[in-house]
Amino acid sequence: MSERRISLRYPTRRSARIDIKGKEPIDCLVRDLSASGARLEVPDPRQLSDKFTLTIVGSWDRHACRVAWRKGNMVGVEYL
Repeated sequence: MSERRISLRYPTRRSARIDIKGKEPIDCLVRDLSASGARLEVPDPRQLSDKFTLTIVGSWDRHACRVAWRKGNMVGVEYL
């Protein structure tokens, strides 16, 4: 299988928050980060809409995101 990512990813374990308009924020864990997206561990991926804002706790990092894939409790997102 060939690598399709645009940029290198780095393993991490950072707390983050998912903000979806009209819903309560969802806490999650960032497992991988790259310049173009992230892999998130979430309690229930079915709660997520296809687009949302991701805020990484303890930093000013805030990204508009689009869900690229879902598998179990993991979600891959692309920054918009």
